[in-house]
Amino acid sequence: MGLSQTKLEAVMQNQSLTQWYEKIADVVDNIGQATTEFEKLNPKPEGGFCNNPFDCVYDFEGDVAKLKKSLVGYVVDRTQKSLCPNLKLDDGKIAEFVERTGFDAQAIEDFIRTEFLPTADNETVNQLLTQAKNLLPWVDNDGADLVGVHHKANKPTDILSGKKVRLHAYLTSQYSFNREKVRTYDGSALELRALEKIIQIKLEGVGAQRADSPVFNHLFRTYGEDAQRFFRLHKLNQDVIERVRAFKNDNLDIEFKTEEQGQIIAELLTS
Repeated sequence: MGLSQTKLEAVMQNQSLTQWYEKIADVVDNIGQATTEFEKLNPKPEGGFCNNPFDCVYDFEGDVAKLKKSLVGYVVDRTQKSLCPNLKLDDGKIAEFVERTGFDAQAIEDFIRTEFLPTADNETVNQLLTQAKNLLPWVDNDGADLVGVHHKANKPTDILSGKKVRLHAYLTSQYSFNREKVRTYDGSALELRALEKIIQIKLEGVGAQRADSPVFNHLFRTYGEDAQRFFRLHKLNQDVIERVRAFKNDNLDIEFKTEEQGQIIAELLTS
């Protein structure tokens, strides 16, 4: 079976990137050879100075190293978006591979396929869930065995009330300074999007690499610069999420269509 048009285009682009990098990297060797030959033909006088015209490109090797890093980043980003957009790849493993093999765009893509794809969906769920758990609030202690006044929510009843799950998201970093605007921390925005992807995967049966975050993308995009509109109850036409409400004390309520759905998510977050 032949390659699909998209795959063929990717292979051809990988070949082109590798060939161009090799041609540019070869220049470093050529400059070194030219410098050596020039100095042989024009020996430096004793106590004197040899004016080598090739010295003007003394940092070309550093520029090639930057190019290599940029090309690796491009290939990794393109491959990830195509194969596993919700998975955070291990940059260290990729860097070690490139260090061993040199830059080869197709080899990098093949390495990502064999190294990360077999476990991509399970690892994606684990990564998203770990990120989403950062939204768990601190709650009052309800037992004598717990030290201190508060503890991180660690059981479903800490965050669940009927169909509603209450979390803690940093949404008002500048609210006290400017009461007309709300700014979202990057961290909470990423964590809320991770939570919505978990909801899609676990409650809607969406594939791990196809999960998205339309609800929070919409809220951040539409109300991210308008505090008065952002801190309202948002009724949604969704199969799973019925309402979302953000509060100025950084509490965030997510109400599901059914109590069972809320229970599933609360158990996942506190497990």
